[in-house]
Amino acid sequence: MQSITLGQTGLKVTRLGLGGVQLARMSREQAERVVRTALDSGVTFLETARGYWDSEEKMGRAIKGRRDQIVLASKAGGATADEITEKIDQSLNALGVDCIDLYQYHGCDTRDAYDKMLAPGGALEGLVRAKEAGKIRTIGFSSHQLDLSLDIIRDDTFASAQLPISFMNVENHEKGLFDLAAQHDVGLIAMKPFGGGRLGDARLCMGYVLSLPNVAAAVGVDCVEHVRELVALAENPPVLDEQDQRRMRQIKDELGTRFCRACNYCQPCPEDIKIFQTLWLPVYLAQMGPDRVLTEQRIETVRHSANCTECRECEQRCPFDLDIVDGLRECRALLEHTMARHRA
Repeated sequence: MQSITLGQTGLKVTRLGLGGVQLARMSREQAERVVRTALDSGVTFLETARGYWDSEEKMGRAIKGRRDQIVLASKAGGATADEITEKIDQSLNALGVDCIDLYQYHGCDTRDAYDKMLAPGGALEGLVRAKEAGKIRTIGFSSHQLDLSLDIIRDDTFASAQLPISFMNVENHEKGLFDLAAQHDVGLIAMKPFGGGRLGDARLCMGYVLSLPNVAAAVGVDCVEHVRELVALAENPPVLDEQDQRRMRQIKDELGTRFCRACNYCQPCPEDIKIFQTLWLPVYLAQMGPDRVLTEQRIETVRHSANCTECRECEQRCPFDLDIVDGLRECRALLEHTMARHRA
């Protein structure tokens, strides 16, 4: 299986990494089988997060006795140095390790969050302190906001960046993400290479991301069979031909007006609707399942979108020309349908 050095982190990882978000919806035994199947198949890169419910605990159980075989990544948010320090300690305890190879600031999606992170006493200070103490080896960030991420990469603040990278995210090419990351020696981790479950075709998704130089993919799976399918693709990366390109264009056309990138350019909404959090309901359901997703807060967030007055200011601001009003309506219908089935 192909491996790369993840930019200036110096970490050598397999280009196929196992993402941990879906471990939260599995039993401990099933999660252990998934992780161990990946390790037995040659995957060396495991990625999870403090915010993925009990994913860290399950991953820690699965890697017991095999720590020296893997590059381990986790992440968390936090407004202050003390807050991120506490979360790093929680991650270490949950994973059952003394040091985490890559710790990322989770979800740096606004300029305000980035400025607070850099401020005295901010989260970056805590991350640096943890690195100096030997709790983590290197520091990265994750984000859904491409323009902000490009600025962060230019600032040379972090050694790696985890961003949405799939064949739908053409904006990454258009805005020069890959060249910029290479210039600054920032390692790239593909978040949601399957578009959060919206793209479906494993051959196309993996063929695309494996065609990108110096990008590792963190892919969430929900069963051993999917691990084996991904490993087979990673061991023999498909070369996408013209027929594949046509199919990719077809998928782009089909999803083009609904594929929210979570960039938040649509905000603010006059009715205080949380647009991307609503439009991402299908992603959340695919990744985490209804038990985790159908919280009172999530239900209220999606139902609140019924207050939309169809002013379409959000659609005018959206750089991807999404039909946001129709998408909100569809997600409300999906919510009610899912709730009815889940509670039947």
